[in-house]
Amino acid sequence: MGSLWSAVRHRTRRTSLVIVTIVGVASLSGCTVPVVGTTGIGVDASGRLVGYLSICEQHIDGVTLDISDPPQPGKDPTPEIGSWTATSPVTSSVAWLLDGKAAGWATSGPLPALVPGRTYSMYGWTKDYSSSAINVNFTVEQLRALKPGQVRYFRRYRREPSARSVRGRHL
Repeated sequence: MGSLWSAVRHRTRRTSLVIVTIVGVASLSGCTVPVVGTTGIGVDASGRLVGYLSICEQHIDGVTLDISDPPQPGKDPTPEIGSWTATSPVTSSVAWLLDGKAAGWATSGPLPALVPGRTYSMYGWTKDYSSSAINVNFTVEQLRALKPGQVRYFRRYRREPSARSVRGRHL
């Protein structure tokens, strides 16, 4: 009886360990920071790129623009081509020129020319990784289709691209 009880106890411990491991891995694989707003992109009357943030709760400290094309062997899978840091946390809606001359924003450097046929992704972030603003994916061709005052963004829950006209800075 003693060896049977020992075998059952050993099997129970092993099963418990497997369950704890599965639950731990599953809980980590779905983790991400809370989404607290939306990132958008548009053009002004002169054709210059305009970034938009609309924050619903908490704050965002900055925005990054990456190339979102499929990775190529030996190359950075998501090369950053531009980054803007707000001089104070963004807690509502804001718009700024991406050419590096916007008051209230520090930039990582001049934005290189965007290449037709490539896909780009722009998203908001916080310095402490506590939250983010949903990204917007776009191509040069999609930007060319926008009129001044229109903003391309992704709807928060449907993850569908959308472009709509906005007034001022509000998405």
